[in-house]
Amino acid sequence: MTGTPYPFPREIRQTEVLNGTGVATYGPFAFRVFDEEDVKAFIKPDGREVFEETPVTVTKTSGEPFDTFTVTFAEAVAPETRFVIQAARVHERQAAITKGGAISTDQLEKELSKQGTVVEELRRDVDRTFKPGFGENSAFPGWHPGSPIVWDNNDPRLVNGPSPEEGRLLGWHNGRLANRDVIVLPNAPAGTTGLDVLAAETAEDVFNTVVGDGSISDDKVATPATPADGVSASKLKYLASTSAGAIASAVARDTNLKLSDSLDAKDFGVTADGTTDDTAAMVASLAAMEATGAPLFLPPGVIMVDPDALVVGDGSAAGASSAQAPALIGAGFAPYTRKGTVIKARQAGTLLFDVQGLLEGFQLYGVQFDCAGIVNEGVRITSAVGFDWNGFGIYDFIDVGFRSSNRTEPYPGSVTWSCNNHFQRFFITSAHNRVYSSGILLSGTVDPDTPPGPHDMHRSLFSNGVVQMNKVPEAAGCQGLFFGFVDSSQFREVDVIMVGTGTGYSATFSDQDNVGLPYPQNMLFIGCSLGGDAPRVLGTPGNNYFFHYAMKDGEGLPSNTQFLRGFTDDGRFFGPHSIDELVKELALVGATAADRTVRFMTPDGVHAAKMVHNSTLGLEVQVFDGTSYETYCRFTPSGDVYLNFSGLGLKHLQAGDPDSDGTGFRSVRIPN
Repeated sequence: MTGTPYPFPREIRQTEVLNGTGVATYGPFAFRVFDEEDVKAFIKPDGREVFEETPVTVTKTSGEPFDTFTVTFAEAVAPETRFVIQAARVHERQAAITKGGAISTDQLEKELSKQGTVVEELRRDVDRTFKPGFGENSAFPGWHPGSPIVWDNNDPRLVNGPSPEEGRLLGWHNGRLANRDVIVLPNAPAGTTGLDVLAAETAEDVFNTVVGDGSISDDKVATPATPADGVSASKLKYLASTSAGAIASAVARDTNLKLSDSLDAKDFGVTADGTTDDTAAMVASLAAMEATGAPLFLPPGVIMVDPDALVVGDGSAAGASSAQAPALIGAGFAPYTRKGTVIKARQAGTLLFDVQGLLEGFQLYGVQFDCAGIVNEGVRITSAVGFDWNGFGIYDFIDVGFRSSNRTEPYPGSVTWSCNNHFQRFFITSAHNRVYSSGILLSGTVDPDTPPGPHDMHRSLFSNGVVQMNKVPEAAGCQGLFFGFVDSSQFREVDVIMVGTGTGYSATFSDQDNVGLPYPQNMLFIGCSLGGDAPRVLGTPGNNYFFHYAMKDGEGLPSNTQFLRGFTDDGRFFGPHSIDELVKELALVGATAADRTVRFMTPDGVHAAKMVHNSTLGLEVQVFDGTSYETYCRFTPSGDVYLNFSGLGLKHLQAGDPDSDGTGFRSVRIPN
């Protein structure tokens, strides 16, 4: 090799099998390469069956044209991981060996050495293939009917093997030929409808094969030679759900049909690893759910998606959605640790999850939506009927967490309001909300010129939930709950928490969407704790009712009790109430005079008068003069009567002497 600038020895241009040492970079290696692209790396982590190619970064040692090199893996290689580095040049010619009509010795030497390395690498790879024995004419053994071809590990080559019943035959596995376990199917006829034998290592191998009548049972599936690695006959029977005698009255059914009873988002490419863009995979998953009506299962983890991409239903003003009644099932709901299934925004946008109705019967369980502080709205539902959502979370939205509304225009033969829905076990929270933001916003629309007219939110139930938001510095504030054109819905055991300083109303009742109609109205709240600034009224809505209104944690009474009425958890009534019929008696029991007071107010909520029972003074009638209450009449426990006279004040009425007026009557005296 003296004199050539690109010498290379006799070599296979490949390392031995090496073990990782806990670092990422290895080399330099003994053989040299011309180009970084000429290097391949194969890795076999602990527990894997074969080496697989993996990308590496190649760096020449000294920058010479033909040089040794180092490789750097994407991450440190563990000691139990094995790897091989080899040269694998795909030859090319781009430079001439002549220059100015004369041969360039350097180019010629380089070209010869490049071709020489390719020849050595080809020889290495040929030696790794199977070869016939001496005296045989082919790499394949002679054909013997009934005898399969197997790999002989003692004399590495293909040979005629034993009959299939004895254990193993050659099959393709993980990109290479390998001996496979044999499953015998004695009742399956040969030909187009089945196979006599099936080489299988996993259940998938069996599922993809049509066997006899399409069913799989113990009498058709023999015990594999290696049960620990082979197919479980009992598992196949359960998946098929059709084995004779396995389930009473069960009917034979194709295994693929059994497996298609439900959908799994992972089958459409959803990774839920918190990094991969799963948008396209989720869109495909939801489309399959709508088309088939089968429930869609989402894996645990964080599913990263683009906003404004996830839509269920295709309803519009022209007609109801064509989607089947869908069911979306996640891996759980954990609002504090964010475990389970979380659909999270990967970039800024308007809306994370959109439901376009009219859509009926949408069931959702154990799914969470994370706007990540960069998406305006979490969930928007338009025209929903019969929804049942149980265990869901909506996090870190900017404007609205959960919005449910209706379409402006009705369409023939359809109800356009939202009704008969149940949303339960939910947690809606944001630390990124701003002024006018709402945790839950319910409002329909009014179309008085087109029958049937109002399209209001109607007859829905929200239960066992929490809405938590940050107060804002602006006086207009934000609100946990916003009610517009909505009626006859209930909130049971729903807590509103407003955090920090500023303005944050627990609830807002606004007539802004009702075009003169008395909405929101007939909203019923049972056992709710409405923290933050007290519920407020904007405009002139209808009447709304609170039962067991929580007051023991510092919650305030509604600011306008003309339209918001009820009673508190400490026994106080607020807002207008009337008694049409009193069968026996009305008893006011309390420790203080304030607890034994009957108050009279005008319809606009202005104080007018009250009756107060004082244990010392007796019963008083007091009238409000615009500034304070003044006693006009008093009846004492001893029977004395006091009246308030203009210019004189409260005076004790006393009887005069007998026949003091000369007509057989007594006069009434008033002290000066």
